[in-house]
Amino acid sequence: SIPVIKDEPKRKSIPVIKDEPKRKSIPVIKDEPIRKRCRGVGSKVNDNKIKVEPHTEKSSTKKRQSTRNDLKNKTLQKEDSTRSGSRHRFKPVLMFTGFDDTKTDTKIAKELGGTVTENINDCNLIVMDKLRRTVKMVSMVGKGVPIVDRNYLLRSKEAMYFLDPWKYLIYDEEFQRQYSFVLSSTLRQAEKKPLLSELEFYVTKSVDPRPAQLKSIIECSGGKFIRDVRKKQVDKIIIISCPKDHILYKKHIQAGFMVVSKEFLLSGLLKYELDFKTFALK
Repeated sequence: SIPVIKDEPKRKSIPVIKDEPKRKSIPVIKDEPIRKRCRGVGSKVNDNKIKVEPHTEKSSTKKRQSTRNDLKNKTLQKEDSTRSGSRHRFKPVLMFTGFDDTKTDTKIAKELGGTVTENINDCNLIVMDKLRRTVKMVSMVGKGVPIVDRNYLLRSKEAMYFLDPWKYLIYDEEFQRQYSFVLSSTLRQAEKKPLLSELEFYVTKSVDPRPAQLKSIIECSGGKFIRDVRKKQVDKIIIISCPKDHILYKKHIQAGFMVVSKEFLLSGLLKYELDFKTFALK
């Protein structure tokens, strides 16, 4: 009975692989649409092939750090742009008045690209240690030029460019109370329209400040300085005089001219008002 092999068919059935279709089904990617929907979420697309990158804690941290760095760089670029714009926006031609030691201030101004001048007509910024009624100061008030203190230059030096002077106007409460005015308000009004526009002035010889100095104040404030009142219409000329010239100015009054004291200019420009009644000479 040993040589009779009845189970041979069973041995032959071993190499017959009935599950071959299952092995072939492994490389068939049926969920390709799902991968396509995942584009942009941890994946890269190259020649229509999708390579899925593993999502790890380390990669997320790097991305968050990269985003923060990008935001920081954009902020710095914006600040640099603002500073650069400020530097190009304001290059002052400045003047000092009221104090003598200007060496340090002049050095700072020039290092920042500013120009120092003694010409009132060129000036667009005036620096003082405190408010005083100097010829330069009143001229710049009449012109609507910002007035700052010396700390403005120190702050500008720290910033490495000239700051907006309108945000750093000098503040002297006692001085403003004494002359009943608000500097910032007066400067803004004068900047829009000089108070003495379309007015003509004649100054008698003994007035102090001298006629030449008052000429600067008048012209900076939009007025016209004339040297002779002869052949002039009386209703278009304002004469500035003083008690020393009373004989002369009384003749002008008799001729029909309006005669006022120097305070008509000095106080009037600070307050941005023309007060003929208070400062009229008789």
